[in-house]
Amino acid sequence: DRMRLGELRLVWLQRGETARVKELEELLKGGVPSSWRSRVWTDVALSSRLQGQFSDEDYLALLERGNRLNSCATEQLQEDVTEAGTWEPSTDPALGIRHLHRLRAAR
Repeated sequence: DRMRLGELRLVWLQRGETARVKELEELLKGGVPSSWRSRVWTDVALSSRLQGQFSDEDYLALLERGNRLNSCATEQLQEDVTEAGTWEPSTDPALGIRHLHRLRAAR
């Protein structure tokens, strides 16, 4: 079994090898090719450790629970929050724009 990027990062941190940690972080900030992205991010986040412990049925059950949380009421609340954000002008217009983008993306 291979060592994951997240585990390697932890080893480097424990050894005080901060230059290696910074180099890894800079590489990640530079972007991960889309063909590698899902594997790299699960390795870095160490979530790949847990994936083998759960079945596809477990994942589908979590999705179903999440879907039950989405309702007309939560959608209306999202719309209300978005509208309320326009009531008071911000001193930083970019903040309001980022907020609206996050709300829209969360849908």
